[in-house]
Amino acid sequence: MNTEIHEAHLGQLEQDVVQLRQNLVKLKQDKAALITFVERVQRRNLGMICIVLIASAIGWFAGGSNWLRWYVVPIVLMLCGLFSVGAAILTSYTARKITRLEDVAFNAEIAITQFKNQH
Repeated sequence: MNTEIHEAHLGQLEQDVVQLRQNLVKLKQDKAALITFVERVQRRNLGMICIVLIASAIGWFAGGSNWLRWYVVPIVLMLCGLFSVGAAILTSYTARKITRLEDVAFNAEIAITQFKNQH
């Protein structure tokens, strides 16, 4: 009777591992899309930094306001930096979680194989 219970749970575990593998494929696709998005935004940010630096230099030499001279460039640089740091943290976190889930799936597959070999 105990073996029957384990075999019933084994079938469910196998289905769960298959579902986990499918979810991992989707997560990897989402991660690739996230990386593509981040790279595209970082290129745009670099372009915006160049535009802001040029506009600020022109404003500086033309005697623009103090706000333009002292606040625009640092704020733009800070925001772009925050985006880059946030993107790096998110990408790293996602990669770690995917790796952990792959380990769980791999260990479950090993346990299933060992159980089948014992019975």
